[in-house]
Amino acid sequence: MIKTKSAKLNKVLNSFPLFAKNFIYIIDNNNEKVKFDLNLAQLELEDLMNNNRFVIVSKARQGGISTYTVAKALWRALTNENENILIVSYKSDSSKALFEKLKSMNDWIDREKYPVFPSVKRDNRDELFFDNGSRITCLVASNKSIGRGSTYSWIHMSEFAFYDRQEMQLLSAEQSLAKGSSSVLTIETTSNGTSNMFYRLSMSAMKGNSKYKLMFIPFYHDLYKKQFKFEYDEAEIWHKEDNKGVRLSVKDLEPSEKVLYDKGANLRQLMWRRYKLLDMTLQEFQQEYPSNILESFISTGSSVFEYFTQKASPSCSFEHH
Repeated sequence: MIKTKSAKLNKVLNSFPLFAKNFIYIIDNNNEKVKFDLNLAQLELEDLMNNNRFVIVSKARQGGISTYTVAKALWRALTNENENILIVSYKSDSSKALFEKLKSMNDWIDREKYPVFPSVKRDNRDELFFDNGSRITCLVASNKSIGRGSTYSWIHMSEFAFYDRQEMQLLSAEQSLAKGSSSVLTIETTSNGTSNMFYRLSMSAMKGNSKYKLMFIPFYHDLYKKQFKFEYDEAEIWHKEDNKGVRLSVKDLEPSEKVLYDKGANLRQLMWRRYKLLDMTLQEFQQEYPSNILESFISTGSSVFEYFTQKASPSCSFEHH
């Protein structure tokens, strides 16, 4: 019986999705504390990270990538000795929010019931240091080189498209990354026009001319069926009230909506899109919730809008990585 329990625990500890489902708690959209069951985009990212050391995630809003990042950082720190993990944010408030989320996840682990987990040896303003020698640091991107003077097993760069001096920061991060098979460098961001390193890096990765592997999360990704369920319900009620109780059908779709439908957006998502467009322009919607990566760059760089609408291919086979 003891051996069976030990084998089950080891199985959970060796799998991040299982670890998250058993030991990590998050606050959901209903403000309730729940176990962290990875959504479909997070599972896609997990698979990508298990097979690649350099990963870019370009995304629509609220895909859960930041939550995934801090939870996986905690898993690596608690289940391995001497991990040195750096999470870099664009602004101090986002860095603080990530660090607070990380600390809450760690505090909610029941160490009395599961003494296998190391304890916190030092809890600074931006660092958790455990008694197994592992540490997680959350910092804000600045004009200084990222990671200079240290070696990291994982560096995550959040909202990278908004950093100053992106080339210098990325080069510094790559040089600070440990040269081992388990070391990882990940970039996660929304787009910020085309006149920056992130755009060039993404285009190279999209063409397969980079060590980085690109994952894009469109607004109609399956993860949002659960994530935005409440808003989808609201949008459907609004649509029915405005259309004599009739739900949106395929025959009612506008040409641009039909393109999205053919790509994978369902009718509830398209009703939600119409609902959101009541209070924002199409370009604003595409900036927050792009349907493909080229659209994300177009919406955040108006000076190239005409060029891309003429030149960009309508087919984006890389949308789900």
